[in-house]
Amino acid sequence: MESKPRLYMVGLIADDLERSHDFYGRLGLDFDVDAGTHREAKAEQLTLFLDGRPSAWHPSFNDRPYPWLLEFFFDSVADLRSKLDELTAAGYELLDEPYDTGFGMWFAFVSDPDRNTVLLSAQRESSDG
Repeated sequence: MESKPRLYMVGLIADDLERSHDFYGRLGLDFDVDAGTHREAKAEQLTLFLDGRPSAWHPSFNDRPYPWLLEFFFDSVADLRSKLDELTAAGYELLDEPYDTGFGMWFAFVSDPDRNTVLLSAQRESSDG
């Protein structure tokens, strides 16, 4: 019986490897492989999703389409906001302020050094406005 392949890696080709290393390091990735122009970080779990409703994920999707995104989930909206403050203070571009999705999540979008869209998300807490 042939075994199923497993999703093994998501790769990004970086124009500025050091800046990308800094950006994703700030989002909690620990790079355990450093082979000069190649870096690797293991994630505990990785989910691949497909969704045919782009406007559910981003209200102005048609104005700024992106074919894919990386999502980093935070334990709280406060943690999301704190990380967003850190990233913008370090000079990374904020695409959207955090907002309530209407389905129980908070989203914010930032741009990595290569202009890839990165989604920061957190479960909405009852006290979040």
